[in-house]
Amino acid sequence: MVGQRDRLGKHSAIQSALTADINDQQKPVRALSELRCTLGDRSLVPDISLFQVDRIPRDQAGDIVDDFFLAPDWIIEILSPAQSSIRVIASFSLLS
Repeated sequence: MVGQRDRLGKHSAIQSALTADINDQQKPVRALSELRCTLGDRSLVPDISLFQVDRIPRDQAGDIVDDFFLAPDWIIEILSPAQSSIRVIASFSLLS
C-alpha cells in the first residue's frame, strides 16, 4: 500500500510542471506555488494561485511582496485519489 508520504513526489512534480507551464505562456497571469493568502482571520495555501499580473502586490523596489492579503483570481488544487473534492472546495469557500 502506498502511504501519503509516497504520493508527495508525484503531487510536487505535477504542481511544479503545471506552474512552469502556466508561467511560460505569454498571458497576463502569473502562477505562484504554495502562496499563503490571508483574508481576514484565515490564511489559505492553494497548490497554485493565479493572479492577473497587474493585481500582484509589489514593494517600492517592484519586487513581489511576501504577504498577500487578497484572493487569487484562480486557484488550482491537485487532488489525490483519496481526497474529497467537496471538502477541499469547502476549505476555500472564503475566497469567493
